[in-house]
Amino acid sequence: MIPQRPLFSTPRLASLIIPLALVSCSLDYSSAFLAAELARETPDTVFEDLVYVVIRNNAENFRIQAERGENYTKLSESRFYKINFTELNPAGEILTSGSCDEAFLFTDTHNIELRGNLAFYSAQEKAWLTADRLFWSDEQKELTGDPEGQVELALDSGTRIEGGGFSALARDRTVRFDGGVQGSWVEKAEEEGEEP
Repeated sequence: MIPQRPLFSTPRLASLIIPLALVSCSLDYSSAFLAAELARETPDTVFEDLVYVVIRNNAENFRIQAERGENYTKLSESRFYKINFTELNPAGEILTSGSCDEAFLFTDTHNIELRGNLAFYSAQEKAWLTADRLFWSDEQKELTGDPEGQVELALDSGTRIEGGGFSALARDRTVRFDGGVQGSWVEKAEEEGEEP
């Protein structure tokens, strides 16, 4: 009688099964990436009907009142919706006040992006500024408009200017429009005895 050997020995069987298993096995990491991305895009904190106050040199400098606020620590960002904002001088007098639909505060740079139905008034400049989108660079102390958007500047004196490519430097109080400018400039009549 001829001894029967198994058709496959354990080492042979393993050498066939392992490559088949490796070929048929695919590792799906997409759910891990999705979970990490969701964690980045999920706010750490959500506030309703909030007041956010910035204190500089022991005085209130800036106040935001919003219907909703979200803090994203991993993104270094705070988002505010349906907001009113006020900038104050050290004596507590209002320098600037306004409103917009959304504001994004980048907490690592203190830059701010304002979006939607933006209108604010500067008491110092006696002027309204309206736009759909503006960006404040805290380092450069510069306010810029959306390159494709229109910004309107309206002074209490009656001057009204609208155009694209808006930028304003706070340091030297200059305003610039790069394109499509239209409007009217009103000069006050000099009062008697004033020098030009």
